[in-house]
Amino acid sequence: MVEDGVRTLRCWQVAELPTLESAEEIVAATGTVFGQLVVLAVARDSAASVHLYDGDQGWRRVPLAGAAVAYPLVDLLPDGDILVVSSRCRRFRDGTAEDNAHVFDPAGAHVRSFCLGDGIEHIGVDAAGTIWVGYFDEGVFGNLGWDDPIGAAGLVRFDGHGRRLWTYQPPAGAEPIADCYALNVDARTTWAYYYTGFPLVQITDGRARAHTPTPVRGARHLLVHRDEVLFIGEYGDPMRLTFSRLTDDTVAPAVLVDTDDAPLHAFHPIATHGSRLYLHADHRVLWADLAENAGNS
Repeated sequence: MVEDGVRTLRCWQVAELPTLESAEEIVAATGTVFGQLVVLAVARDSAASVHLYDGDQGWRRVPLAGAAVAYPLVDLLPDGDILVVSSRCRRFRDGTAEDNAHVFDPAGAHVRSFCLGDGIEHIGVDAAGTIWVGYFDEGVFGNLGWDDPIGAAGLVRFDGHGRRLWTYQPPAGAEPIADCYALNVDARTTWAYYYTGFPLVQITDGRARAHTPTPVRGARHLLVHRDEVLFIGEYGDPMRLTFSRLTDDTVAPAVLVDTDDAPLHAFHPIATHGSRLYLHADHRVLWADLAENAGNS
C-alpha cells in the first residue's frame, strides 16, 4: 500500500519470544523458508539450546549436545535437523581447519560437523535443503590463516554435509563480490546484494542474472516480489526502508507499521525469504509480506 508517496508494509505478530531458562540469552534467531521460528540460546556455562515455535503447541525447547559456537547463525534443514554455524573459522598451518558448521537431530543430538569457511555473514537453507552462505570481506580475501578462502567467491552453495555444489560467478554487468551485504534465500530463487557496486543478483537453477544499478547503498536486508524490491538499511541509517522497482528508476520511502497501525521504528530483521520478512521487536516475533497489496502502488 502507498499513502502520500510512502510504501507501507504491515506487520503481524507470530509469537512472543520464548521464555528462557535461568541465565540463558538469545544469540541467534531466524524464520525458515517453511515458516518455522528458531531461536538459539546460550547459558553462562556455554550450554546451548534451540527453541522451536509450533503455532499450536507454542515454543519447544531442545537442549543441544555440545558447547555453543562463537558468533553463531542458525537454521533448520527440511528433515528437522538443526544447523548451527559459527561465522569465524581458523585454518591451521598443516592445512586443516576448524569445523564451524554443526548439525543436530530434532532431539538435539550432534549428528555431524563440517567446515564452511571463515567470514560468514549470512546463511540460508532453501526448500531442497541446500545451504547458501554469503561471506563478508575477511571471508572473501582471507584471514585467520586462510590464503585460499572457501568464501573467495563471496557466495557459495553447499549440501547438508558441507559439500560444495555451486560457486558464484558474476554475470554480465556485475562485479565480483567483495562483501555480501544482503542475502535472500527463497524456496527456489536466491537474491544477493553486495559491495562493490551493490548490484541485485537473482539466482535460479544455478543461473545468475544481475539487475543493476540499485539505488541504495549499504542495505543489509531486502525483500523481492515480482519487480518490487524493499531495501532495509543504508549507510548511516540501519532502520531506513526504501521501496524500488527492478524495471525503472522508481524510488520511494517505506515504513513498517505495527499491529496497532503505528510506525515501527525499532526492529531487528532475522530472516528474509522472497517477499517475506521475519523480525523481532520488543519481546515479539513479527512477519510482513511485500506481496500484500501488490499492484496497488
